[in-house]
Amino acid sequence: MKIKRIVWFETSSIAWGGGPRFMLNACEALRNSGYEVSIVHFNCSTEIVERSTLPFITKTVSSEVQQRKNYDTGIGRIRRVIERALWLRRNLDKIQPDLVITTGQWESAIWLCVASLFKKINLKIFVYGSIFSFSNDNDISKFSSIFYRVFPNIYSDYADFGHIKKHLYDQLPLRVTLLNNIEALARRWAINRASAVFTLTDRVAREVEMMYGCEATPLPMALNSRDIPLDLECSMNSSNSYCLYFGRLIPSKRIDAAIDVFEKFAEHDAEFEMIIVGSGQDRERLENIARNSIYSERIKFRGYVSDADLLELIKGASFSLNLDIADFDLTTLESLALGCPVVVSKICDLRKEFYDINALVCEEEVLQTDVTQLRLMFDQCDRNSIVTLIQKHYLVEDKVKSLVA
Repeated sequence: MKIKRIVWFETSSIAWGGGPRFMLNACEALRNSGYEVSIVHFNCSTEIVERSTLPFITKTVSSEVQQRKNYDTGIGRIRRVIERALWLRRNLDKIQPDLVITTGQWESAIWLCVASLFKKINLKIFVYGSIFSFSNDNDISKFSSIFYRVFPNIYSDYADFGHIKKHLYDQLPLRVTLLNNIEALARRWAINRASAVFTLTDRVAREVEMMYGCEATPLPMALNSRDIPLDLECSMNSSNSYCLYFGRLIPSKRIDAAIDVFEKFAEHDAEFEMIIVGSGQDRERLENIARNSIYSERIKFRGYVSDADLLELIKGASFSLNLDIADFDLTTLESLALGCPVVVSKICDLRKEFYDINALVCEEEVLQTDVTQLRLMFDQCDRNSIVTLIQKHYLVEDKVKSLVA
């Protein structure tokens, strides 16, 4: 079947971040390849709609989107499910897409399958990340009975982070446990109805195959070519004495652990600073941690900065920090695209070549290695080689056509 019209569907998109940016980059690349692309949401933040020239069809536009799980079983909930399914079905009928793309998180695939009952749909699912990266508050489907056999094999990689509270799940009401199992079954049904499943990393591809029993194809991509400087000389080794975190200030980003890494360097360099860029619910707690640090005067919270200022901060950093519990994170790639090395968590699953040239260094290695040796590793890292690897392996323009093949 020749594909002409494409719908990219998400149930909701929160304020600007890695997921929405990936979606827009991919959709823009598809449009530039000659496809008609429409982005459909139940709920989308105003900021995301305003950042794109692509056509948005959204049921609700709001300044903030709440994603916290809510298992309300009242009449209002049932009415909302029916209303949303019919709204989505009407829009799919109107657009008549040849292909629908969605992600494997936040029930998007389930909604599409419900809305297209008794109809054919060419569905492809892009699983952004592991459900094991999320805490109990965000996704408890990993505890469902259908994943009982594979849970220990996957959980062992994430247990050290302490964000998954197994004992709290055992205390949930029977109603919530039952609905969680129903959702997990529905997700498995939806994923197995897809004509293809893609992931950003090999790690998540393995998890999808273990949990859902279907083949998943790794297709790592994220950045547009415009995210990478044309003049590679702008990414030469930095002589500035600071490390950088940029992104949302939320617990799962483990910025408190990033402060621990900074303190190791600060102990051996009286000029070394940490710059923290971004906002979020965890800022007050992090500021308290910073105030209690013996290096408090060298931990700088910048809040929001312009894209141009952020670009300069990344290029000038000795290294950036991203200890997120994630296999794939856009901020890590943004740093690498500007030639900046990154300290990452053990879950990061980017290409081995980045580790070979010390562009990526695992958190555990940093904590166990002498600072003098670490500074030498970062200073001698060939930043132009980092950019070249990004250009070779992670550009959306080079890979997006695999979604429609």
